[in-house]
Amino acid sequence: MSLNLFSTLVGESQLMQRLYSAISELAQTDAPVLILGESSTGKDSAAHELHYESARSGASFVSFNCAAIPHELLESEIFGHVQGAFQGAITARKGRLEMAHEGTLFLDDVDHLPMPIQLKLLHALQQGEFYPVGAPSPLKINARLVIGATENLVNLVDEGYFSGALYALFRSHVLQMPPLRERTEDIESLFQVLFAKVQTTDIEPPMLEEAALNALKEYDWPGNIRELECLVEGLASSFSGKLIGLDALPERYREPHSKDQLSLGLIEDEMAFLLSNHFDDDECQAFLPNPPQGYEPSLDLNEIQEAPGLVDIPSFDLNAGVPMKTYLQQVELEVICGALQKTQGNVSQAAKLLQVNRTTLIEKIRKHDLKELYIA
Repeated sequence: MSLNLFSTLVGESQLMQRLYSAISELAQTDAPVLILGESSTGKDSAAHELHYESARSGASFVSFNCAAIPHELLESEIFGHVQGAFQGAITARKGRLEMAHEGTLFLDDVDHLPMPIQLKLLHALQQGEFYPVGAPSPLKINARLVIGATENLVNLVDEGYFSGALYALFRSHVLQMPPLRERTEDIESLFQVLFAKVQTTDIEPPMLEEAALNALKEYDWPGNIRELECLVEGLASSFSGKLIGLDALPERYREPHSKDQLSLGLIEDEMAFLLSNHFDDDECQAFLPNPPQGYEPSLDLNEIQEAPGLVDIPSFDLNAGVPMKTYLQQVELEVICGALQKTQGNVSQAAKLLQVNRTTLIEKIRKHDLKELYIA
């Protein structure tokens, strides 16, 4: 493996060795690739590495996060537009797909793409051409497409959120990014590389005492690599050239805990790492204080007890037929809204009530657009 992006693709664990082998194998093909993994596990880095090891390495690598901009701008960002295509289009603009001609285009958080854009992307891959917004004729394109998602796209296909035909192009070529909590044996190597990365004339890399290192290996790392990078930057600036003991670590890294459940009192900054991958920096909140004016979830919030349990499901008439997907999505929405209200918007406490992982709940908050409802 090259060291182009050593800050994330570092480690000698079995999980990383399998990842390296899979990247090298896929790099010898030109097939579309799906990269699955939690936020901040290094999907972008894996896509870079796939490009650099491929025959396309001499051409452009273009990366774009589909969750970073509003849906109405996505088509123009990906496919480009001609002058006058819409109000404000005073000049023509290349899209990411055209920029990646002969190279690789990585679309992260691809589950944010609306269905019409998914189908337009499918056509571009199958026909080797696409229409920029407002263009009367198509452009030929030859680019390798790599997509990233935090959720298994099979589930989104089943729920009608993702094109089954588009997914079929990727399902045989999948890279799975391991979360940091599953490869904590790589923590020491990651620290050494990241400390070296932040070294300057004013900052000398510190060193970790064994007790501090062991504590970090026991930590859950909900923010994955991004959280680790933030910790390294803080330690490097505060302990330049010094030995870092257990007492010098922030409290959340010192507290003993299960890797399945962290202390609820230490959640706010942990969740900010995760939320920041979908929301603007000024919206990185672990507490989502105020529901929208006039919003009333139909479930009785008192039905969600301190000890997690089931809530009453709205009645239905099987004789009249039940739109199952719509029904289950509504139940899911009501349960999440109820849990968030009961916990005053604390995402981690809500996840505990609902008996789901914090990352799973955050993805469902995004899916139901609850960030708009609950973040002031």
